[in-house]
Amino acid sequence: MDGSRGSRSIPRKLALLTCGPLLAAALSVWAFERIPADAVVPVRWSAIGEADRYVSRLEALLTLPIILVVVSLVALLIDILGGVRRSVVPGWVLVSLVLVTAHGFILQTALSDKAILPRAVVGALGLAVLALIDRPAVPVRWRRGIALLGCAILVAAFAVPL
Repeated sequence: MDGSRGSRSIPRKLALLTCGPLLAAALSVWAFERIPADAVVPVRWSAIGEADRYVSRLEALLTLPIILVVVSLVALLIDILGGVRRSVVPGWVLVSLVLVTAHGFILQTALSDKAILPRAVVGALGLAVLALIDRPAVPVRWRRGIALLGCAILVAAFAVPL
């Protein structure tokens, strides 16, 4: 393998890894003026769809974008340092899009008081888990378990009454 080829892919990987944090930051900037300063925002829901954790507006706007930045940097470092056989970037891009979706639904809940987050995010998580089945980095012996986990998450997303 040509050493220069890997270095040329770093900007592409960095661009992919910045999509999630940038989308989350854009959502936060958009929602900043729309959510009242004294708002208490639900960020976690029980299995039956009832909010069970609330945070301030600032925490709701900043937490997920900061987490996305940190974990994207870690994913890039892992990829650059070569600690894994395959690139972690595609898997992390999928996970970051699920987190951006969660962030969007949290902000939507803060703006309208209608919680559609539980089903949507849990369903997206189930699909993300199912997308891992065909990844070459996933050992064959794990694939059946991953398929069962993904299906269980999807069933939980739509079978649990809200």
